[in-house]
Formats: sequence, C-alpha cells, structure tokens
Amino acid sequence: MLESFHPPNGLPYPLPFAIGASRKADRFLISADGELDMLGRPELERVLREAEDSDVDQIIVDIEALTFIDSAGLTALLEASQRSSVTGNRLRVTRGQGQVARVLHLTELHRAMPLVSSIQLS
Repeated sequence: MLESFHPPNGLPYPLPFAIGASRKADRFLISADGELDMLGRPELERVLREAEDSDVDQIIVDIEALTFIDSAGLTALLEASQRSSVTGNRLRVTRGQGQVARVLHLTELHRAMPLVSSIQLS
C-alpha cells in the first residue's frame, strides 16, 4: 500500500511522493511514486533498510511511477546497490520511465545497478 510521506517537521511535503512496501514469500517489493528528492530520501532509506534486514531472496525497488529523481534519490539507490553487492546481490531496481530513466542513463547508474524491466517483476 502506498502512503503519502510528510517530513518529520510536520510541514506538508512540497512535491508528491509516496512509498509502499510489501512482502510476498521470498520477495520484498518497494514501490516509489511521484517525485523523489532529499525530503523523501530518509523514508526510502528506512524502507530499504527494513528490506535488507529481512530474510528475503530478492528486493525489488519499483521506480516506474517516479516522475522525478534528484541526486539524493540516486544516491540512496546507489548506496543500497553497493550494500547489496556485499550481502548477496538481492537488490534489483526497475528501469524507470521518462526523466527518471534519462537520469539513470545520463549518470551511467544503469551500469552500476542491476536494473530490470517491470515485465520481469511478474
């Protein structure tokens, strides 16, 4: 289930961002929706750490519904990917669409993280 995120200071989040997490058998699915920037990063990192602490075989971060990502969001994904490479390569990130896919390509993070298409999630 996706939940809207509001930063700890109680102020409304200026850009729409929602994150959801679900576990099915050996897979932990994290879904990010909207605009991921420095204000949403702590919540993404919290959910990533929760997934990493679980005993699942695969952690999927579905970013297909993201419409924007900045360096803070990219860093959170890259750091999670680096942790995963040390602890069993469980993390997969979807390719994203539009601006998000372009940013992953321009920054060459598509080479540094294992990306999957949303079709492969079925």
